[in-house]
Amino acid sequence: MYRVSPFVRHFARALLGGAGLATLWVNLSPSSYYDFIEFRLLEWLPPAWLATGPVIVTPMRLLTEGLMSLFLFFIAKELWEALVLDRGALAGRRALLPAGAVLGGIAGAVGVWLLWGGLVGAPEGADPTAGWVVPVGSDVVICYVLGRLVFGAGHAALHLLLLITIAFDIAGLVLLGLSHAAFGPRLLWLLCVAATVLAVWRLYGAPPPAGASEARRRRGLALWPYGVAGVLFLFGLTRGGIDLMALAPVTGTVLLALWIGKPLGVLAGAFGAMLAFRLYPPPGISLRDIAVIAAISGLGFTVPVLAIDSALPAGLMAEATRLGLALSLLAGPAALLLARLLRHRKR
Repeated sequence: MYRVSPFVRHFARALLGGAGLATLWVNLSPSSYYDFIEFRLLEWLPPAWLATGPVIVTPMRLLTEGLMSLFLFFIAKELWEALVLDRGALAGRRALLPAGAVLGGIAGAVGVWLLWGGLVGAPEGADPTAGWVVPVGSDVVICYVLGRLVFGAGHAALHLLLLITIAFDIAGLVLLGLSHAAFGPRLLWLLCVAATVLAVWRLYGAPPPAGASEARRRRGLALWPYGVAGVLFLFGLTRGGIDLMALAPVTGTVLLALWIGKPLGVLAGAFGAMLAFRLYPPPGISLRDIAVIAAISGLGFTVPVLAIDSALPAGLMAEATRLGLALSLLAGPAALLLARLLRHRKR
């Protein structure tokens, strides 16, 4: 993260700028907006062993299933290093507290979604419990920027916040893939993934050999951060358009799952892990900081938005869920207020 974190604020501006432009567009001229994001750039009917049905490339799918892999690489890299490095934040027993927080947050968010969704129902005759995986994901970029505002640059709580939000995102993607798989694995696609991983490792990820040139060493540090920022602008433009008239009961379900279920679950999971394994908060982090981290975890946008198309039927329920995710960003001012109240009480 020391090579990437200086650029995270640019990521957030790009994401919110794209989403803001998309929201303005979809509310002023919805037909032209949807014509743009669903325009067919390419249509191909592959062999049945490769994929089921035609492959249709639109701007929305190109961003979601293509270029967004760069962003997912960025967040997975941090979690991997935290696990495998000797001084990684998740090495050994250090992993128990954030792991408990994440498991508790998942249980809290999903539990509230299922309970409240079953009580209020769903529009268009849809299954009221559908979409339970949506609140599992988080938003690494926006949560990190908010964390810098709350804690200040260099605070130890920022690293814990980053790890927890990254783990939420990866858990959300894994649960989405396991619970809403459209079809089984295809050999050629798996070979493409394996070849890409090996190529990236060989060219960029592997430790340089002894006596390697300076150019070889620098190549291993390249992450093209501004390219990722551009990807997030396009993601916000194609996926972040919010229909302000799409209010429905599921909007409240989203907010309850993210604002109540998830933070309470994070607190319960973190404190439960500390009691069960006799842990203390990491150095430089207080119990008040963990409470603020739990509040910040109530924001959800990037990965939850990705989950909408697979986990929910298209139409009012999907758009009302997207509206709820946008409204969840209001947890940011609430987290700032909580941090100030706790700081004042400490004095």
